[in-house]
Amino acid sequence: MTISLHFKTWVCWLGLATACLAASAQPSTSPLATTSLREALESAWQRHPWLQSEANRRAELAGRKLQTQSLISAAPTIGLAHSTDRIGSNSGLRGLEVELSAPLWNAGLRSATQSQIERDEQRFLLAGQAAKLKLSGELRELAARYAIAQSDQLLAKRKVSEAQSLADDVTKRVRAGDVARVDNLMAQSAVALAQSQLETAQTELFALQNQWQTMAGSSTAPAPLPSTPTALTARGNELQIHPQWQEAQATVNALQAKLATTLADSRDPMEVGITAMRERSASGSPSETSMKFALRVPLGGASRNTAKASAARAELDEAQTTFQSTERQLLAEQNTARAQIASAQRSLALAEQRAKLAAEAQSLYAKAYRLGESDLATRLRADNEKFDADLALSRAQLQLQRAQSQLQHSLGLLP
Repeated sequence: MTISLHFKTWVCWLGLATACLAASAQPSTSPLATTSLREALESAWQRHPWLQSEANRRAELAGRKLQTQSLISAAPTIGLAHSTDRIGSNSGLRGLEVELSAPLWNAGLRSATQSQIERDEQRFLLAGQAAKLKLSGELRELAARYAIAQSDQLLAKRKVSEAQSLADDVTKRVRAGDVARVDNLMAQSAVALAQSQLETAQTELFALQNQWQTMAGSSTAPAPLPSTPTALTARGNELQIHPQWQEAQATVNALQAKLATTLADSRDPMEVGITAMRERSASGSPSETSMKFALRVPLGGASRNTAKASAARAELDEAQTTFQSTERQLLAEQNTARAQIASAQRSLALAEQRAKLAAEAQSLYAKAYRLGESDLATRLRADNEKFDADLALSRAQLQLQRAQSQLQHSLGLLP
């Protein structure tokens, strides 16, 4: 008897130690710190390719602008020449020439080039704003998906807790002989189903959390999406302030300036030169120094820039078509976003009604099962219906916030 008692005590202590070790091995479930959309956007923007190349792009534009401030269109050239008659008579003829020449700006080319640089600079800046807006849209969508997955996980946890509580109650009633053993099997099956749903929700949440941390560059979770004021949803189509619209318009302007520069550069530039010469006519003769000034005017044909002008016109045509397509697309996105808000509001009202009815029905079926007036299968169906209704309600609320956030993005507004 004593040996048996000691053995049982040892087994109990072993089981307790094992349970403690298993509990300590579980991963931490403490909530992560949250990051707002604005903070995440600024963090992600610091690693964006546009920002990484900004300094060199600005240096390129500054270099091009500095070049147009010069009186000559390109770098000057220097030439050296030496003359002698040693190959022929060798009477002592010697000569040395030094020539310095520089190309001049063609008429209208300098101002056209300056205008093109200004428009290229504006296009570059607006491209950065459009890139930042696109990045904010990706973060908005990821935050919305994360919020839905987080809500699904919380409801799945609640479902596991409720299913486990019901299973414990059924086990007690089976032992007391109040219900059949098949009810216990059904209750345990419901627990397994709830745990499977929780595992799926946690996997989805973990994947979205990793995506967010990769984009935001921090070990945080996205903060809940802010609600959009009603006045914002009623705003008009203000395309002129949308970064994508402005970028498309700036691209058209830049290519128009490029075409003007190409047409102004219809021939090779004129060159002005100065030559210093020092020579002697024969051996023993004194050396003479002279200067020569020259102006070279190239005789270019009309076909010199035909290919370049045609390519510039083609680029301009594509940019104008893209601009028109962008304008239609932005209008469609704004109209779609407003329609999604209206649909989400209607869906939310229906989901609230369904959740209320499902909660009342589940309460009645739970009471009937406790009193023995209903079977477990009916009770489980009521529980599942309430869970589905609560899940639909939570998603409808988040879908409304998601649609409001998408409208902000379609209007070209940053978080």
